[in-house]
Amino acid sequence: MPALPESANHNINEIAGAATSGAVDVDIVASPQSPSLWATASIYLKTNVDTSGATLTVTYGGVEMTEKAGARTYWDGHKNLLTVFELGFNGLESPPTGSKTVHAAVSGLPSDSGGFWILCDVVVYSGVLSSGDPVVVSGDTAGAQTANSVTVPSVSEAHRVVTVHAIRTPNLFSAHNLSARAITSGVYAYIAYLLSLLGYNFFPYVVSASGGELLVQDAPGASTVTGTCTQPSTAQWAAIGFSLTPAPVVLEAALEIPMETTASLSIHRALTPVAERYWKIPAIPGIMPDGSEAPLAGQFIKAADGIIMPLYIKDPGDVVEYTLDWSNHLPDDDPIVAVSYSVTNSELIIVSSSFTEITTQVILSGCVTGVSYGVTAHATTEHGRQLDRTFRIVGGQN
Repeated sequence: MPALPESANHNINEIAGAATSGAVDVDIVASPQSPSLWATASIYLKTNVDTSGATLTVTYGGVEMTEKAGARTYWDGHKNLLTVFELGFNGLESPPTGSKTVHAAVSGLPSDSGGFWILCDVVVYSGVLSSGDPVVVSGDTAGAQTANSVTVPSVSEAHRVVTVHAIRTPNLFSAHNLSARAITSGVYAYIAYLLSLLGYNFFPYVVSASGGELLVQDAPGASTVTGTCTQPSTAQWAAIGFSLTPAPVVLEAALEIPMETTASLSIHRALTPVAERYWKIPAIPGIMPDGSEAPLAGQFIKAADGIIMPLYIKDPGDVVEYTLDWSNHLPDDDPIVAVSYSVTNSELIIVSSSFTEITTQVILSGCVTGVSYGVTAHATTEHGRQLDRTFRIVGGQN
């Protein structure tokens, strides 16, 4: 399934005076019916002091979000900080769907901060399995430019490239090239500052930390995607980009089961395998069991070595078998003599397992709707080979 935008919102908060901490809240809605939800919270902290010692925490509906490794960047003597926090809903005991609040808090600023601004853009995507490494660029490294730009490697249109752009006032963005999801502007602070010079002090402001602008945009993936915001020529900017990997969907292909496999399984008191839950592990990376080339996304998961493995949708009430055929990875004189299975979460229960000379089988019960589970088979052969393969189960109603 493609990774797609689900919902978005944004907010800004001025922390005035000699404060060393502050926070901003963003209300957001995520449908419980949407599959494989993935939330991103982009944070721009604009101050007049060194922010390198600041501590940032973000929660989504009370659930802690994780700062994206390698995303945090600073510019202008560390007075500006841009970063991204993330939360994948799959695997959570109580996913925070529905109407929730994202709470972004900062602490540990120097006591003479004199005030600062915290901007937060929240975007929720559906159909996401994981998030790639960030690409980071700033005016400190790229210099003064009119293009606030970052180029992100990706794969296909089913992926989603997200780019996050921040700029310090009085500079503001005049254009952007991808689909904007959230835009937070502190321009009113700068206007207040200008008014104060004329003696109009009715509007609260912080002279040395007057707002800023934060923009999140995205586009379908490709080999590379460049996100750009147009700005006045300045070095007061930064950008972060990353690619979202689409979650696999249920396999629909029917497979023909050799009769000798069915007969052999019965000797070990296993269930006769059903075609829709029978997978012959391909011999060649990137190739489907029938020998065809795998599509770029969807219909499967891809192991680290490129071998295509299945994903199945399982009803929580079903107790059913899943069979792997290892014949493409076994010589004729080295049959399977033992198998063990493990799962990533105890909500998915292993009822029993069995094997033949070329197949392994597990019977599973339980699971939670919307949660993804890894199921790993560890097969041992007569000559001592140890073979591991993982397929995935996603809970869903029949």
